[in-house]
Amino acid sequence: MQAKDGEIRVWISKSGKEGLGATVEARIDSSRGECVASVEDARLVIDGTAIDPAAPPPSATMAGGEPAYLYLPFIFDNEAMWNDGRVRGTLHLAMKIDCGRPAALDGTGGRIQLDMPIRHVWDGPHKQIDRYKVKPGLVRP
Repeated sequence: MQAKDGEIRVWISKSGKEGLGATVEARIDSSRGECVASVEDARLVIDGTAIDPAAPPPSATMAGGEPAYLYLPFIFDNEAMWNDGRVRGTLHLAMKIDCGRPAALDGTGGRIQLDMPIRHVWDGPHKQIDRYKVKPGLVRP
């Protein structure tokens, strides 16, 4: 999602038999100064089954136009869902960007609601990639 003051990107960074992990990248225009990006609520819904994150939603500080990365782990029996053909869902995120004054990401004072449709697919064997070349600076807790 891109807006006047910044950008929010979300992707599934890990998927395995016991769950998945989603990464959120928040970036605010450098003129905004220091800001805190926080996930106020997160939920993964796969074919009607709601799954909460395994850890409390995180927050991260960003400054000078540098991005903040937030990692959300969801633990569930992903293998059983795959075997049952339950492969479609939605990742719901409610976020807040606090810069000491409202950011105009969506016109609601820095609060952002994202609903990201997802579909679990298998397109071949696992491919090893250098994640630091793909996402420089990505650090996970």
